[in-house]
Amino acid sequence: MQSGMATSVRERPPVTTADREPPRSSRFSWAFWTVWAGKPWLIGILGALSAAVLLGWNLGRPALWLDESASVVATQRSWGNLWHLFGGDETPLLPFYILLKAFTSALFSLWPALAQHPELSYRLLPALAATAATGVFAAWLTRRAGLPVALTASAVLLSTSGFSRYGQEARPYAFALLLAIIATAAWWRLVHSLSSAWLPAYALSVGGLVCTHMLSGLLLPAHLLASVIAVLPGRRRRSFLLTLAGAALGLGLGAPFLTFAAHARGATQAPPPTAANFFHAIDPLLVLNPTEHLGLGFVIPVLALIGLIDAVRPLTAGGRGAIARLAACWVLVPTTLFVVAVLLKNNLLLGRYVLFTLPGWSILAGLGLLRCIAVAAATHRFRGLTAVPVLTGIALVAVLVTAQAPSLHRVRESAGHGDDIRPALAAAQAPAVEDLPLMTNSSFGATDLSALAPSQEHRWIGLSMQRDAAYIWPTKWNSAQLRSALRTRPDLGLLLRILPPDTVHGSGVGDRYLPARLKQDGYRVETVSGFGTGWIFAVATARQP
Repeated sequence: MQSGMATSVRERPPVTTADREPPRSSRFSWAFWTVWAGKPWLIGILGALSAAVLLGWNLGRPALWLDESASVVATQRSWGNLWHLFGGDETPLLPFYILLKAFTSALFSLWPALAQHPELSYRLLPALAATAATGVFAAWLTRRAGLPVALTASAVLLSTSGFSRYGQEARPYAFALLLAIIATAAWWRLVHSLSSAWLPAYALSVGGLVCTHMLSGLLLPAHLLASVIAVLPGRRRRSFLLTLAGAALGLGLGAPFLTFAAHARGATQAPPPTAANFFHAIDPLLVLNPTEHLGLGFVIPVLALIGLIDAVRPLTAGGRGAIARLAACWVLVPTTLFVVAVLLKNNLLLGRYVLFTLPGWSILAGLGLLRCIAVAAATHRFRGLTAVPVLTGIALVAVLVTAQAPSLHRVRESAGHGDDIRPALAAAQAPAVEDLPLMTNSSFGATDLSALAPSQEHRWIGLSMQRDAAYIWPTKWNSAQLRSALRTRPDLGLLLRILPPDTVHGSGVGDRYLPARLKQDGYRVETVSGFGTGWIFAVATARQP
């Protein structure tokens, strides 16, 4: 008997204050929770598999959009040429470019056929990062906040449009999301164990986070505030000092790189910093519906507001108050500092720069879902029926997914997140102009086209110009410079992107929308492509007929 009792004790791991799950009331005491709550690693695997299925949905859709094309063009550089980006405007993205080049080089050597599918190949690495982020998020929440919180928060995270968009985009934001979750998990362990043994893990994750995306460093003030308000009294001073030390070490590790990256100019353009533009920058991270009424994205914010109830209640050992307060800091502190940063440098007003706050939104909204479930379970008619909370939870998650479905579908529309530029390649490869070197009149052309067809890149004059410089983007030419350059190169073709005000077909359509100055210089359209796609692409030349 004693032996059996001893075995039972040995099989059950010791429970500390940091590890204790929130007490479950009778309405949440289902056998389901009892069986699965003790297996956070398994919940993490299930979360990762769910994310893999979601992100695999239409991952290889055509075509790459401008920012993704810049990533592809960077990886097409030689290793020596790639390092020339260091110190220029693309310095902040250099760590991601190095990772992407190494990954795709290995991928193409193992599976050469994938080189014919650039959209799938170059988006695969960020998709793997976002999948890992979901697994870590689900496993960590299961252990630290309980299975109900992990399930609802993970469901919210997967339903957001920002997770799908940037988890399927060949840019560094999925890595910022992953490292933000890892850094927060390491921080939680650091402040709840009060052991400096976790300082290296926290510092390394912070260093990786800020080097992956500098603005993600706004998460560190959130950790500092949470170390004071999300831990029990008597532990706050040491928690704050440990957090401060870990953040300082992490920034110190990234300082040599950040010194150069901080001089980058950032995005070439962004909307002015008005209240409406702030809303329209943040809201698409949560919902990107094509309808005006559903486009407000109210579902997740309302659930998050309900979840804040747990954050304002008294903090107790093992309760949900700590995780709720952390989530509130995760959302509110970086967003507030982001507003300040945008006011100082307005070309930062892009929602993707605060993608790392999505886990905080998801935790708060998940807690809000659980409160709605608790209200249904406490209804007099259903009191005592243990199946009611489960069925209510499934129904609410189904409603959430249904509300978010238009967003998830829209994110996966053809042409990525810009316009389909494949017709431009068709126009450029038409027999009438296939022997011509080409110039584009906007920054999209050389980058996108060379990413889609590296074998044609010798024809893009803009690409030649940018490869000679220490930056990715093609040189900006105003109309006078462009006109002057074209006059000296009558054998040069000009690839134009035209958005007609109405639906037009037939010959002469390109000439109809040629800029007046080009017509004066004797330019005429040689080939046109793209009817029915929104944009019309034309190659114009000044050659005599």
